[in-house]
Amino acid sequence: MIKYMVYSFCIFTILSFSGCKCPFCCQDSTKVKSQEQTKFSTTASKTIEPTSATKSTTTHLTITSKEQFEKEVLQASQPVIVDFSADWCVSCKASQPTFDAVAEQLSSTYKFVTVNVNQAEQVAQELGIQGIPTFIFFKNGKEVNRITGAITKKEEFISTIETTFGK
Repeated sequence: MIKYMVYSFCIFTILSFSGCKCPFCCQDSTKVKSQEQTKFSTTASKTIEPTSATKSTTTHLTITSKEQFEKEVLQASQPVIVDFSADWCVSCKASQPTFDAVAEQLSSTYKFVTVNVNQAEQVAQELGIQGIPTFIFFKNGKEVNRITGAITKKEEFISTIETTFGK
């Protein structure tokens, strides 16, 4: 019985900090996260802005509609790497710095795009996205490779891109 209670407590604690959207554990998670950010900001003596997977950067574009996806990805003249993710996804947030760094380094050769699966549900459904983050590589409007799961190693991601597109 004690093992079950400890196990339940551990699961509840992990889920409440993970960004889970279930009604059981996450009703107050935003309040807890906000308190943690405030505590961290005061100890660091400067305010740190949370990053968002939906913000466009100079190195990649955020897609929010099927029409925009068709124009920016399927009709693109250069190879495209698409990151399917969501704001609430912890693995997506873990992958974001690596994706951004690679996009910055290789933006002259490849096009980098982020698709928020909550905003562009139709695109995600049509491409059969079943888990996020998912990275799909397109060349001449056709899917040539797909990776599902977090990416955290820049060199491996660059190697995968170059192998996929034959460089």
